[in-house]
This record gives sequence, structure tokens and C-alpha cells, in this order.
Amino acid sequence: MILEYSELLLIDLSIWLTCLLVMLRWGNLSLLHPAALYFCFHAYAFTFRLFQLANGAPTLFEGWGWQFAPVTRAEIQRASWVALGGLITMTVVWLYLAKKVSLSTARVAKDMRCRPFSRRIMWMVCAITLPIGLFAFIVLRGPILVGGSMVSLGAWSGSGYLFSIQQWFGISLLALIFYYGLRPGLLVLLSFYLVIALLTFPFRMMVILPALFVMFTYLRRNNIRWLSWRVAIVAVTLFLLFMSGKELGPVLRHGDWSGAWELLTRRLVQMQLGEHFDATFMDQMAVVLSQVDERGHFYYGRTYANLLILPIPRQLWPDKPGQADWQKELQTPGRPTGDMGAIATAFGEAYANFGYAGVVLYSMILAALLHALYVWMMHAPYYSLVNFWSLCVYAILIQVFRDGLISFVMFQVSTFMPLTIITLLHLLLLRHRYNIAHEPMTEQRFSTT
Repeated sequence: MILEYSELLLIDLSIWLTCLLVMLRWGNLSLLHPAALYFCFHAYAFTFRLFQLANGAPTLFEGWGWQFAPVTRAEIQRASWVALGGLITMTVVWLYLAKKVSLSTARVAKDMRCRPFSRRIMWMVCAITLPIGLFAFIVLRGPILVGGSMVSLGAWSGSGYLFSIQQWFGISLLALIFYYGLRPGLLVLLSFYLVIALLTFPFRMMVILPALFVMFTYLRRNNIRWLSWRVAIVAVTLFLLFMSGKELGPVLRHGDWSGAWELLTRRLVQMQLGEHFDATFMDQMAVVLSQVDERGHFYYGRTYANLLILPIPRQLWPDKPGQADWQKELQTPGRPTGDMGAIATAFGEAYANFGYAGVVLYSMILAALLHALYVWMMHAPYYSLVNFWSLCVYAILIQVFRDGLISFVMFQVSTFMPLTIITLLHLLLLRHRYNIAHEPMTEQRFSTT
């Protein structure tokens, strides 16, 4: 039976609110709990989308022309069931683990979680990445501000490695902010980086991810469990930045402030009406589910195979397969989702690999791993490796929920490269560990040199 969009909305909203309330009552929910992030994502990607559709919004490809095949209500309904199945499964796992592993009694094993965060190792990396990153940032992004183009480096101008190096300066500042806090000098430097990045980078996530890291660092450093006015301002700003998309930077670069306001207003109206592409995450996932069925068999993990060749520069291998090629294999002329850069979401990726069983399995494993990370982080002193790496993970979780598990590797290796190097060097060079499994946690117990 195919339900009306209003009925699907009522079911989704009821289940979402129930999961939220039981997590508030029995799940130790806070802003730093991974469930808070996922509830926000589900509310935006699925609940709000059903609200739009119930109020007459067109589905993806509807009204695009006769050659396109619009997403049907039956496909939306199945995507809604899959998303709700994942939400319920993750909530059950979080509730079970919250009861089994109390934050007041949990023990932390003797591994990398117990390692202190080393200022020396941090500066070993930052002493290299800060100057190189600043040089690349100014030389390669600067000309764009005055209407010029990037310095021509031939085929390497489009290299992912080169693009990553241009982010080193701003990303390295995040490590300093983690260690020294939100000091005015560091915030000024980071603001300079974020403004230039907003004006010149082609991807809005290059601005949003560092801002998310700073927000979560502020929450963890000050042990803030719930929303404060400072966090609310940052969250609203990031949402507006997300809504304005990739076009805001070029408009601001030309000094067109009225145009920027008009763009933002137009995007908000489109989002409210459900007409913007970023409002159709649910539709995109629904298409992936149908395309996998049309293909006739699952991928069984092959969607991750191209991660093995990720380090090879495309300049040395022009025909190197892309990480999203599996979606291009599925696309049809009537639904060119691969060429459009459509997303599958983590659950769509799970279904593409293992069907409905994959959705349940992914939900259970992801919820368990994120809960374990949360418990380790909350038990460890602030100046510990687990806190540093946890904040790196938290900053990209929305991307993982949206784009799938491949994003976890992509953003850790590429965007957050300096932070990942700092983490790996702690594991390789810092042999001293602290046994904190049987003692209360205190900040003073960790040396930070």
C-alpha cells in the first residue's frame, strides 16, 4: 500500500520524536553524543523532506523534461522505511550501550586512547604544514581574489594533492586551537583563512568542516552538554552557508552584497518549497535503491575497492577510476545521478553493497563504533589523543551520514591531512601510555609536552 506524503510525514515524525525522547531519558544524550548529530541529519534529510513533499514540493526530476524519470511516491516511501529502519536500529544500539556502559563506570583499555596529546609532535607537523600551506594558499588562491587564475602548474594544477596542500594552513590552525584554545590570535588567522576559502574554494565544505571542528572543540573543552548562544550562532551561520551553496563565494568576491543577500533569500525560499537540489537527499537515496534493484545484484563491498588506489595521482594515471564510479555504473539517461553528483547516503551505500541486511548491519556497527568513541572521549582527559582524533571524526560525521563511509577516508586523508598525520605520528613515536582504566580522569594527570 502506497501512503500519502502526509501519512509518511506523520509516521516519520512520530518515530523521530520517540527516538529523541527515549535517548534524552535513558541514552545520556548531549550535543557531543553522535546520536545528536544523526538526529539532526535525519530531521533535515528525511523528516523535513517529507514535510516539503506533503506541501506540494516536486520530487527529483519532476518537471525537468520528458526525457527524465521523476522519483515516484512508492520510491520515496521505500526510502523513508529504510531511513527509519536505520534510525530505529541505531537508537536501540545506543540505548543498549548506554545501559551497559555507563559513563561513570566505563573502563578505558590500554591503547591509543590513553596516549597524551603531545605538543612536540603537533609542532613537528605544524612547523612544516603551516608555512608551506600559507605559501600555497596565497600563491594559488590569491590571484582568484583579483580576477586572475591560479598559477599554472600544467597537468598538476588539478591535482588533489595540490588542492589539499592549499588547505594545510587553515587545517593546521585547528590543531593549535585544540591545544591552546580559542585564543584571539588563532581565531583571527583562522577567520582570514575561512574568508579567503569562502571566496575562492569551489566547495563549501572546505569552510564548513573547519568551523565544525572549532565548534566541537569549544563544546568539549568547556564540557558543554547543550546548546549555548555562541554555539547557536555558529550553527545558524553554517546552515545559512550550506543553503547558499557554492555560488556565494563568487558573488561576494565581486563585492555584490545585495546579490549575496538575494542569493541567500532565494535559496531559503527554494529550500522551503523543496525545489533546491540540496533538499532532495531523500529522493537521491530513493533513486539509488531503485537503480541497484534494476542492476540485479549487490556490490558486496566493491564500492570501496577504489580506496586502494586513492593515493595514486590522477596525473600519473589519467584514467584512474573515481570513488563514485559505482554510481555512474547505475545511472540511466533518464536518471543521470552519477554525472549530477547525487548522494546515496550511508544507508543507500549500505543497500547497494548488501541490501536490507546491509542497512541493519551498517546501522549497528556505526552506532556501536561511534558510541565507543564517545565513551572513550568523555573518559579521557582533554589533552589526550582520543579527544583530538574524536573531534576530527565529529567534524566530518555529517559528510559520512550524507555521502557514505567512503567520505570518512576521503576527508581524513585529504581535507584533514595535517591532523591525520599528527594522529599517526602519535601512534608511531609516542610510546608512553597512561593506565586510566581504574582511576578517575583529571586534566593534570597528562603531560602535554
